[in-house]
Amino acid sequence: MEREFGKQQRSRNVRRACVVCAALVVAVGGGSVAVAAPAASAVSQASATDGSGATQRGSVVSVHRIDHFDVREVRDEVGKFGLPTDDVRHPVTAYRVVYRTIDPRGHATTASGLVLVPRRMPEGPQRVVVYEHGTTVVKDGAPSQPGAGDNRAFPLFYASAGYFTVAPDYLGLGAGPGMHPYDHAATEASASLDLLRAARAVARGGGVRLDERVLVTGFSQGGHAAMALGRALDAGADARFRLGALAPVAGPYDMEGVMLPASLQYQGAEVNFTLAYITLAWNPIYGLYDRPDEVFLPDWADRIANLFDGTHNADEIIGALPARLDQLFQPAYVAQLRNPSGGLLAGLRENDRTCMWRPSVPVRLYAARADTHVPFPNTLNCAARLTEQGADVQVVDVGDVDHFPSARLAAARVLSWFAAQR
Repeated sequence: MEREFGKQQRSRNVRRACVVCAALVVAVGGGSVAVAAPAASAVSQASATDGSGATQRGSVVSVHRIDHFDVREVRDEVGKFGLPTDDVRHPVTAYRVVYRTIDPRGHATTASGLVLVPRRMPEGPQRVVVYEHGTTVVKDGAPSQPGAGDNRAFPLFYASAGYFTVAPDYLGLGAGPGMHPYDHAATEASASLDLLRAARAVARGGGVRLDERVLVTGFSQGGHAAMALGRALDAGADARFRLGALAPVAGPYDMEGVMLPASLQYQGAEVNFTLAYITLAWNPIYGLYDRPDEVFLPDWADRIANLFDGTHNADEIIGALPARLDQLFQPAYVAQLRNPSGGLLAGLRENDRTCMWRPSVPVRLYAARADTHVPFPNTLNCAARLTEQGADVQVVDVGDVDHFPSARLAAARVLSWFAAQR
């Protein structure tokens, strides 16, 4: 992950080189799914949804084996990002999956994601974990890509403990076209659900049966995405998967009430990074402006989109941006950020609904009370909204730490709680 509203740690693009990719033949049909040793042949483009066609959501475009980790390598990989290694027990094979999904307007597009298959597993259905990653702006930093860093280490942590693990890149990141629709709940959910469907076909190719009860977690933006996916699964969006448990970490669940006001308290290029990201990503969806110079100052109107073209990481963008809001944005737009209206308000309210439902399964919300990047009231407000709907929800405060340490501290607790869900 890179950054969420406000100041965040330096991005990390550490990743081992991918092995030579081999295509996986995917057999598609009804029933449980499974993943064999990849064959060096083209991948079938049959549907991963209901077997009725290649153009459906969740149908596979391509699958490539990109890496294999023995237990020692897993320990090294997760350990260098501060994750505990006590539960690392299984070798893991990693696949990059490109699949069909929909864009914010419901039009057909493609996206990519990471599927991690634990090896040396006992007989029986494998439990499935979906891990949703945090804020990422460079396409190469998504979980299925060589520069993933901790965006791959966290799902690898769950896979090595024995969970068939799915980690969406989201729209517009990884191998997906266009710009990522940042913090857009509907496409966080649809891209994740469709990767689950594609992963079902991946699994079917190797005899791995999947448990239909999906365990969902994610960090930072991924906490928001986890809530969105959990809601879709619990509403019956796929007949062959259902929500098993939900454990998001430090998500921006209240952008209008907490995140935006908190970000405006700071002055710095990192704040401008996040607000520019939201503004550019939401404009095609909510119509924030007709011309860039309506919201960005003339010096920036013609070049701001180039910084967010998916080839620049957060450090590079932040290094290029000015330190003050009034050095990047038009005065009228700064005023709108402080008092949202129109398309901006519509976007905030639509994407603040991820906690406004009644889950049928237990929910644990993990966060740190000292988090200055995604403040703790996000989690408290989410818990209050879920409780109002009658949910079984518990807030777990992981301690007096900031945002990124909270991800590491929460991971082992989430894993332990998932193991208790039978």
